[in-house]
Amino acid sequence: MCRMKITLPVVMAFLLVVLLHPVSGIDELVINAPSEPLVNQTLTFALKDNNGSSVQNAMVYFTLNDGMPVRRDTDAEGKSIFKALNTGTLKVRAEKTGYNISSMEIEIVTPTPTPVPSSGGGGRGGTTGAAPVPVTVSVLKVAKETIAGIKAGVPASVTFSKSDADATGVEGIALTSKSATSNVQVEISKYGGKPADITSDPGGGNVYQYLGLSLKNLASTEVSSATVSFKVKQSWISSNNIDKDTVRLNRYSGGKWGALSTIITHEDGSYMYYDAETSGFSVFAVTGEIISIATATPTTAPTVTASAAPETTPTTTPTPEGIDTTLVVGITSALVFVVLVVVVIMYREQIMTNLQKVWKKK
Repeated sequence: MCRMKITLPVVMAFLLVVLLHPVSGIDELVINAPSEPLVNQTLTFALKDNNGSSVQNAMVYFTLNDGMPVRRDTDAEGKSIFKALNTGTLKVRAEKTGYNISSMEIEIVTPTPTPVPSSGGGGRGGTTGAAPVPVTVSVLKVAKETIAGIKAGVPASVTFSKSDADATGVEGIALTSKSATSNVQVEISKYGGKPADITSDPGGGNVYQYLGLSLKNLASTEVSSATVSFKVKQSWISSNNIDKDTVRLNRYSGGKWGALSTIITHEDGSYMYYDAETSGFSVFAVTGEIISIATATPTTAPTVTASAAPETTPTTTPTPEGIDTTLVVGITSALVFVVLVVVVIMYREQIMTNLQKVWKKK
């Protein structure tokens, strides 16, 4: 019977190969949803990895209003299409071997044409920012609240109901007026896309949504300061790989977009909450920038300088990043012990014979 000779160097070499073998990471799937998810229209969803490359042959499941899931695999361009025949909540789930599962929720709505407010001013008693030439755009939701009375120089605020805040993304508005007035109506319109009369795109990365904010019974010139409290879904931030610190409220005024001073106030499991300062009311866009992937810094090899009489200096092998040295020592000790036990068992007869010879000599 042939017995394999197991030595400690062999065990150590095997252990190092196992511990130092690189482990491949799992890529993320990013679902890009259409900006206008309207009922009875074909919706195209693009699936990309965390490097921005299209992912084909991925399984995408669509579930409308918690009904029966419908599977639509991505094509060669990483796209999957779905047509919603009813309004409501559409859940999208994408998965593929080698990737983390990604999911998101969007609202399927019915478009409603309405005039868009411009960035111009207006007098008391009219709608601030009323467009001189009506431009039609899909309006997904309109919410209105009234401030009964406002004192000059004293901040006043209005808070929208939970249902309106969930639909428009605007929690409330606080403003300070230069003069006293009453019955000021604050109106929020959530648009299904960018208004047709605006040709430029807002800066700041991906667009979360477009909004129209207007006042009645208070001229824009009478507003000394205002704060818009809004929220963004965590699902949109994660599925689009957005840096939450870069989310901004942008205002369209004077024929161009401008980013407003925006801060994070708090967050929960469903939303990130923000406050943005504005000097007027018109068309707004909520944007966020994609997280940048850090570039690895190349390691410079150490330079060895020759000398006439080089001294041998012991070097310490650096421990690979992410490996616990205590764990390595423990595993090594355990394996050495197991090897010794195996060796004793395999050669026990020879060991016993040698011991008996020693005892007989004594």
